[in-house]
Amino acid sequence: MFRLCARTVPLHLEKATVGFIGIGTINSAVCRGLLKSAAAPAKVVLGPRNAEKAAALAAEYPEKVTVAETNQEVVDASDWVVLGTPPKKHITQETLNELQFREKQPILSFIAGIEREDLERLVAPATDIVQALPLPPAEFAESTTVMYPPNERMEQCLAKVGRVVSVESREQAMAIGSMACIMGDFYAHLRACHEWLVSKGVDSTAASKAVGSYFSTYHHASQHSVVGFDHLVAEQTPGGVNQQVIEQLEKVGRYDMVKEGLETAFKRLCPKAVAEQRVRYHISFPRTSVAPVATVHEVKPAPVRKTPMESTMPFFAVPEGVANLERHLPSDGEESDGEEAHSQKRSIQAEC
Repeated sequence: MFRLCARTVPLHLEKATVGFIGIGTINSAVCRGLLKSAAAPAKVVLGPRNAEKAAALAAEYPEKVTVAETNQEVVDASDWVVLGTPPKKHITQETLNELQFREKQPILSFIAGIEREDLERLVAPATDIVQALPLPPAEFAESTTVMYPPNERMEQCLAKVGRVVSVESREQAMAIGSMACIMGDFYAHLRACHEWLVSKGVDSTAASKAVGSYFSTYHHASQHSVVGFDHLVAEQTPGGVNQQVIEQLEKVGRYDMVKEGLETAFKRLCPKAVAEQRVRYHISFPRTSVAPVATVHEVKPAPVRKTPMESTMPFFAVPEGVANLERHLPSDGEESDGEEAHSQKRSIQAEC
């Protein structure tokens, strides 16, 4: 096996050999997006995992793409390494523990469910490490990718497959990454509009085209904003139909519910940050027939349990006591042990 022990890393992607360890949906999309870009990598080396997808890429770009026999060969042949193993801790550890990275080798990780400290240990002595969350539209240079920490070289690379949001901390990255968790809600919103049009007798094909086109138009007006979106809401005609719809949805709490959904996503994506920011005290009331006296208890941050996941969300971990919270709390139809049970329920909710 030929080992490159010392290599100067090219600054420009078009002069670099980029290796991909793991060639699932995200890595495949990013690889294709980079190869389609005006400044494509000089060479791409793919790991042997998911042989069918790797072979398809090699067939599409025979002059650029080769498939290595081992992941170590990918590391040895590459200036930059992109990690995209499945989001399961044991697979990540088994895959990366066996590899020898180089000290100045840039590492771009798309791995879900891995803590920064674990990643640093697994790719040592490499220290130039960026974690990012691209999306499948990267294949068409239409991804929105959040990354951290800021890294000009990696940002230039990811900018070839879409827009990049670079932030300083994992907490910020996960807050922004929560936006990816309302992708399904966005499509469900479109579905509701489509179903309404069909209910009015509009042909399904025409309704699909209309809904998709209108939302594309709205996106055009908003995609480059750097000052929020109040101005777009404010420019709706006073007393007009748009304003009427906004007011009706506000009355039923639609926009507050969006924020609640995002908060739920953030708690799952970044439980450590939630534990650190959480109010560290809760109040419980002893059962008594007279006015209760509040007792203050200090709340210890919930221990974090890394949990395998099947989604493409990054850096995922579930705190103990949150994953099975609903199972342990009495439902509205169940009997509870009076005020003590309600107090316990309030305490758990306060902690989570």
